[in-house]
Amino acid sequence: MCKNWANEKTVRGYNSGAREWQKGIVMQITLATSAARGIFQPCRPACKLIAAILLANTLLFVKAVMPPVVHAQTTAPEGDGKPFDLSSDPDFRNYQRVVRKFAHKHRPDAENDFCISGFYTRDNLKSAWVIWRQGRQIILWEGQPDLDHSRRSLHLATDVVATEEDLHGSTYRVTHAWVEKITAVCEQPGVKVHVPKLKGSPQRSPQEEVSK
Repeated sequence: MCKNWANEKTVRGYNSGAREWQKGIVMQITLATSAARGIFQPCRPACKLIAAILLANTLLFVKAVMPPVVHAQTTAPEGDGKPFDLSSDPDFRNYQRVVRKFAHKHRPDAENDFCISGFYTRDNLKSAWVIWRQGRQIILWEGQPDLDHSRRSLHLATDVVATEEDLHGSTYRVTHAWVEKITAVCEQPGVKVHVPKLKGSPQRSPQEEVSK
């Protein structure tokens, strides 16, 4: 199964080569245009018309053969696609181990609660939203073994706005309505995972719990 997170480096490399190729073509067209102007400067209008037609045909040919620039997906897919069973997919069935590793790394001395909802994206790929209650985060999980490598980790305190108008064109931030929708979806087909504090960690005081 193709994963967006696994293809980002390939996409960037491909785009870099394509852009260099395009720069070379543009430079050649510029030189050809300058040469044409010099050759046809003393020519009558008919010659200039022929030169313009040749240049236009050259541009059309370059556009036809020029390799496309591939854009990596930067916006997270909506979590309203058809749900799937996490335990039925080899890339997602280890969800308990993944969230346990994440919790013990970021909040080892306290309990943590997660809700995970798997869904199909618009490209018919599988992804999941991981809602971390204590950390107040919603993390996009695309099957990678480490949630820290997610390309979309939304912090409810800073990445959520009131309305669509407040996004101001942002493709990263989300609205309160979107957060409520994702949370509601997770309550039904989603799975709940409770991660106890890591053994050997000191007991957290009530004041620390509140501040956390």
